[in-house]
Amino acid sequence: MDIIKNKKVDLRIRRTYKLLLEALEGLINEQPFEKITVTDICDRAMVHRTTFYKHFEDKYHLLRFGIKEIQEQFNEEAFQTNEDSTLHEHCLMIFETLLTLMKNNKDLHILVSFSRRDDSIGSVFFNSITEDISYKIKKINAKGTNVPSAFIASFYAGAIISTVNWWFGDGMKTPIDEMVRYMDMQITVFDC
Repeated sequence: MDIIKNKKVDLRIRRTYKLLLEALEGLINEQPFEKITVTDICDRAMVHRTTFYKHFEDKYHLLRFGIKEIQEQFNEEAFQTNEDSTLHEHCLMIFETLLTLMKNNKDLHILVSFSRRDDSIGSVFFNSITEDISYKIKKINAKGTNVPSAFIASFYAGAIISTVNWWFGDGMKTPIDEMVRYMDMQITVFDC
């Protein structure tokens, strides 16, 4: 997590953020987010409530902070693409990066589960992927289709996220390279 790794931020603050985020992640694995209280988070993290409120307004602020950290990690890995890549190649790379991120951090799935609520990381990922694909469409100047680029970007982002959720729900039994091959075949069918 970038803010946690940022050397400009005091070591005690980085440690506090790390403890609070780990506590929140653990609690989300045990109960619905709506039932989690700031006291629960502080007790689990062994951080005083006054310290919590010194840095965060409420549990939603902490969640948004955690989402931002995960999104930055994902963006760093996913969107460092070859400028010459096609939209097809670009979507496959995003898909593979998200699968790998999920496999390496299984607890992340609870946060990534697709939801349109503003506080959900799924919504943040969806918006981030949609914006990136839209940018790629404009960059390659994809013309020759009557379909608006925003529709295309939303279609691919939704396909990527819902397929990752299916894969996780299926126990991640299918190897990542095979999942990428399956997505490649599907994107080929709908390529614009």
